[in-house]
Amino acid sequence: MARTRLRPFAVVDELPSVLSVMAAALRLGSAGADQRAEIVRRHAARPGLVAHGAFTPDGVLVGFCYGFPSQPHGWWERQVAPRLAAAGTVHWLAGSVFEVTELHVRPDHQRHGLGRALLRTVLASAAEPRAVLSTRAGDKPARRLYLSLGFTDLTPPFRFTAGQPEYVVMGARLPLAPAPARESATDRPAAPDPRAAPPGRRPAPPDPRRAPPEGDLTRSGGWPTGGTTARSGPARAPYAAGSPGTPRAARRAPGRPAR
Repeated sequence: MARTRLRPFAVVDELPSVLSVMAAALRLGSAGADQRAEIVRRHAARPGLVAHGAFTPDGVLVGFCYGFPSQPHGWWERQVAPRLAAAGTVHWLAGSVFEVTELHVRPDHQRHGLGRALLRTVLASAAEPRAVLSTRAGDKPARRLYLSLGFTDLTPPFRFTAGQPEYVVMGARLPLAPAPARESATDRPAAPDPRAAPPGRRPAPPDPRRAPPEGDLTRSGGWPTGGTTARSGPARAPYAAGSPGTPRAARRAPGRPAR
């Protein structure tokens, strides 16, 4: 996969490319892409829009994420508020909240951490103390990504309209926890001791006259197990968890339903 560069971009100026990425990620037909065009134009006009795209060296958009401050009377807010109220988590929409609206990556650029990087970049630019979004319910890649970044379920599964897949609303504190440091040389298994006995040969008994080298401590081998990935997020949190101060997507995110 060619290296990509993340940068802010004007959604309307890149509308054909945005729709192309969205159609590929969601497997939309031409009719579905056309329907999304008007929705994206409305999103692009929202105050406080934060949008970042992933571009190849020759300038091709292969992924994007955007969001904006939540509006009390917006379409999405009016849809999810009753579900949040029923779950006892409607306080998440109170005050200043950042709404993650779309996050999509072309299938041939998925599974490389691009969705995670886009989401982190957008949320790092948000001034609000918490973020909310909706995503497909169940053990889906996008939901696992959100869980691994600290998002929790705020509602049980529900349908925006009859016949649609089930969704959940999720929320997270901002800023997100820092990304784990890249694996360092000290995280790698220790190099084999050249003095060790070859496989299959019994090592010589220790010489009782020789003291062990100073600081010669046993080290457990193996690769580090800390951190999580989009493929294996942490265990699911109860949907009613969270508080007002506690702070839509990814390899193939469903996005939000057509409005």
